Amino acid sequence: MEDFLTKDQITPTDEDVDDIMRRKALDEQRMEEQKKFYEIARKRAAELDIYMEEFRREIVERNGLTTLFKEIREKETIGDLSIQYRKFAEWLRIEIAATIYHLFLAEDNSPELFAQAKRIHSLIPYTVMKNVIRIANPAAVMSGVLDIFLAQPFGTRSLMQRIFTLTLNDGIRSFQKSIDSLAAKIGDQVLVDKLKRYTESEEHVKIAIREESVNEDIDLIVVILRSEYLEPQLTSEQIGRLYNAYVAFNNAVENVDEELRQGAQLFSYLKQLLKLFTRQHDKARMLQLIEEPVTLQLFRDLFTIFYEPLVRVYK
Repeated sequence: MEDFLTKDQITPTDEDVDDIMRRKALDEQRMEEQKKFYEIARKRAAELDIYMEEFRREIVERNGLTTLFKEIREKETIGDLSIQYRKFAEWLRIEIAATIYHLFLAEDNSPELFAQAKRIHSLIPYTVMKNVIRIANPAAVMSGVLDIFLAQPFGTRSLMQRIFTLTLNDGIRSFQKSIDSLAAKIGDQVLVDKLKRYTESEEHVKIAIREESVNEDIDLIVVILRSEYLEPQLTSEQIGRLYNAYVAFNNAVENVDEELRQGAQLFSYLKQLLKLFTRQHDKARMLQLIEEPVTLQLFRDLFTIFYEPLVRVYK
């Protein structure tokens, strides 16, 4: 820890200092706003607790949902609702606001998530949805909304497929940036390629490699990189480097030697790289699944299962 904090010290430039101060001020402002927001939300939620308990009790009683939908249908505005329903709407507004704040302002990746949300927002045809929602029949409304998201005009991708594709591709690109950074630190493209081939291999190959790892009580990384199931094969020098890194990693706490510390760091990079390749591959597989026609029908069936009971209650 002392070496980490004191080794290779640098003197920041004036631009670096200004950037540090800006980031520090922004973090302090964000933390202060977060404290204020959560304090306001906590006080408001505490005030609503008594009404929420009454609302929950009414919902679980006989015909609770029927009463709720009847009131929503008969009243024009939220202000016209019964007191417990008005308080529930207020509680719901607080929860939604807290979620939006947490996602788009409070997290480190909030700017990226907000940019992604804006791109998805640009894809949604709100005017068309507005015209569909005007229909009085709730069953027709749900069917129309599903058609907007799941229709494939002239055999092209549906709106839902486009949204999922946009989101998944953003995730794949993000993983690729981290993978490229780790690959540069590892400095051996053969090791990188072999880990990638493992994530892309057939399931029976993965099972055989995992079983070998368990049976021999050796880390999965070592078994993957030495495996004959996957190309390319390592040279004796690469195998020696791998085993030295594995030993150094297992004894990282006791190691003070610089060479052993570098070996432990290398093995740590390899483990991180395997996780990134696995997650990237999972997103790529999900992307393929979204493109399947049967997936759209599955979405439609699932939505139908959920909204049909609500339609019956509404009627």
